[in-house]
Amino acid sequence: MTKNNQVKIQKNELDIDKTKRRYDNVFYSNIAEVTASGVDAYIEFMQYPPIEDKIPTVRIYLSQIHLKQLFDVLSAMPAILEEEG
Repeated sequence: MTKNNQVKIQKNELDIDKTKRRYDNVFYSNIAEVTASGVDAYIEFMQYPPIEDKIPTVRIYLSQIHLKQLFDVLSAMPAILEEEG
């Protein structure tokens, strides 16, 4: 009975190794800030020091689901899990 009531969520997996990429912007960021709402979120990647009193910034919008996926991937990286001493 329980199995009949469960909804299967379809995962649209994209094989990024086979997909051709087009780099619209290449940017080195040494600081980032995340702002989230109940619907979506955005990450602002910033580059310090400022240039002519303006901080170069790239803003990327994500759904809550994709933000969680990104968090899970980043959390699994060994360098992030290590405590700085």
